[in-house]
Amino acid sequence: MKSALSLFRSKKIGLICLAAAAVFGASSVWFRSEFLRWQHLPLVGLLAAVCGVCFALIPTALYTQTRDRHPLRVFLGALAFYEVVLWGLLTIINVGGAYNRRAVGAAFLVLLPAFGALCLFLFLRLSRSGKKHLRRTAAALLCLCFIAGGIAAVFQIDALSVGPFVDTLLHGGEQAFFEDWSAERTFTRECAVELEKDPGKDFVVLNLADIQLDDEEALGEMGEQVKANTDRLVAQTQPDLITLSGDNAWGSQAYMMLIKMLDAYGVPWAPVMGNHDGQGCQSEFWCAYKLTHAKNCLFRFGPVGMGYGNYIINITQNGEIVHTLFMMDTHSYIEEDGINGPAGTEDNDNYDHLWPEQLEWYAWAVDGIEKIAGKPVESSVILHIPLNEYKAAWDEATGGAACSPETEVTYIGEYAENSFGVRHENGGWPPESNGFFDLILQKGSTKNVIAGHDHVCDSSILYKGVRLTYALKDGPGCYWEPELNGGTTLLIGSDGHAAVEHRFIDFYAE
Repeated sequence: MKSALSLFRSKKIGLICLAAAAVFGASSVWFRSEFLRWQHLPLVGLLAAVCGVCFALIPTALYTQTRDRHPLRVFLGALAFYEVVLWGLLTIINVGGAYNRRAVGAAFLVLLPAFGALCLFLFLRLSRSGKKHLRRTAAALLCLCFIAGGIAAVFQIDALSVGPFVDTLLHGGEQAFFEDWSAERTFTRECAVELEKDPGKDFVVLNLADIQLDDEEALGEMGEQVKANTDRLVAQTQPDLITLSGDNAWGSQAYMMLIKMLDAYGVPWAPVMGNHDGQGCQSEFWCAYKLTHAKNCLFRFGPVGMGYGNYIINITQNGEIVHTLFMMDTHSYIEEDGINGPAGTEDNDNYDHLWPEQLEWYAWAVDGIEKIAGKPVESSVILHIPLNEYKAAWDEATGGAACSPETEVTYIGEYAENSFGVRHENGGWPPESNGFFDLILQKGSTKNVIAGHDHVCDSSILYKGVRLTYALKDGPGCYWEPELNGGTTLLIGSDGHAAVEHRFIDFYAE
């Protein structure tokens, strides 16, 4: 430590510079994160002040060692320079009242190396002949640290992303985490995860939908309430498997809190991606990477070119496959993915869905499982964005009833006996059918489709022999109705048949 500090003008000045540089770097990362959310204005202001003070401390400490200047003048001048540059850059990149994450990162890419360059200049000005080389080395290293900080700001690299970032580099890119697949490949039991069912009771699958908390909510009182709500669901249902039908969390910290909560139940859990997974985080790949490294999570990246998280779970009894769960990624928006387009004219008509390769993969798996089992195997599909047929089923089952909390739902005809639940909003499905429902009918395996996405819907309609169900939402994240809170279970019997039930929970119960 002494040798390191001796590179500066004095131990005291060296210690001030090192401490200020460390606090400035940490506060800058935190400031960037809070600024993008803009939810805690006092904290944003405090962090900006801390960054400015630390920025001004180093030139003040160094410059006043060799110049006959009043320290306060130097400090105020450096602080004013920092504030003008910072807020000037952030004002420039504020387009239409919104801040782009990469644009804010680019602003810090300018600020942090500039700070490092200033330190470099001042260190070199203070060089003494006896330690000139060491001083230049120390200054250059400090400058490089701030350049690295700027790059990290652009690419959203922080403590949570270092592992995925390094692992991706070592494996040669993100593609290395996906499976190579073709329809000519023979389906084997290794192509799916297998969970053994107790012959003496139903296999219970508990689905949680659209938890969707952001970082601040997950780390605050709402996060505690959602955990208590989920604890009650798990205690009530005693699941053998927990599934999540997408829009799991908004933000890196929220995702890590969710993983920690689910892992703590000690039972296998399996999520699919929603259209908001990856937002507020480094990327959707980051979310998928973290899921694959959770202790009890069954998530797989799945075949390349089909999105994130297309995988299969086979429920077995005495080693024989009795039921299959298809976990499938419905992606995000047509305008981004360019697959199930063109987008429709309504606000909710821009949602993407399954891609043609996924339909081919599904058909391949259904045929392969049937061949292994020696008989047709009943299956269920868990995804996020509902099929376009959800709308047709609702219109036929209710006579086209309006989707509103004020509408009293009455199922008509054959649907009166085998349908239940409500729809309090227009669905966010793709504008046209992508052929998946027709493929389901053709193959005859899937009897249940479980979707999330539309938070205030819990309708479950047996349509053309396939039950199309909206899963109950877990907690108030994003938007909700307290009366439609809880989870949805699939009860799989020894014959492989799965029955759907909603489990309502009073969110505010003690």
